[in-house]
Amino acid sequence: MRIEERKVAVVAACRGKKVLHLGCTDWPFTQDKLNAGELLHSQIAAVSSYLVGVDISALGIHAMQAHNPAWPLILADACTFRPDECFDVVVASEIIEHLENPGQLLRCVSQWASPTTQFIITTNNAQSLKSALRAVFGREECHPDHTVLFSTQTLSQLLSRTGWKVDAVSYYSVPAESHVMRLASGCVRLFSMVASARIREGLIVTATLKN
Repeated sequence: MRIEERKVAVVAACRGKKVLHLGCTDWPFTQDKLNAGELLHSQIAAVSSYLVGVDISALGIHAMQAHNPAWPLILADACTFRPDECFDVVVASEIIEHLENPGQLLRCVSQWASPTTQFIITTNNAQSLKSALRAVFGREECHPDHTVLFSTQTLSQLLSRTGWKVDAVSYYSVPAESHVMRLASGCVRLFSMVASARIREGLIVTATLKN
């Protein structure tokens, strides 16, 4: 099984840490990913010292509880959730682009995070070369539930306005399904190594509270 670059980076940042995972179920793909061992929450659970999951999907939470009753899971809206304990790492992976008001999530977390909390956000990259090439041919490939697309600059600006400072930014590629698209994806990845990683498909941003 090949673990996506995004997941490798997130899991590495959570190793040995006390972690809060927002949007933990990845609904409606929860059960399929649990069965395949591909659910990010499962991978974080394998390396973290303590992990709490939060999600707004009751069906997703139910599927995860059935899979592992020992997991601490909370049915709640990440944009309004206020934990009663502190965490070393807060993960919001592939959820900010689904929200009607992304700034609400960032501001909410900034109001209860500790000064040392690492906030890890992953999301699609507005400057992706693949997206630009699709646009040339009159196509747009986008999850039907997405409401917004971020670049490095726009996400950094939103974080700054909501109380955060960006400590690190990296970029990830998304594995393709078909053999033809894998070849194309490989070419884009190689080109990004020569040109700029900013043309890859996704962003990984790590932020901490402003002083």
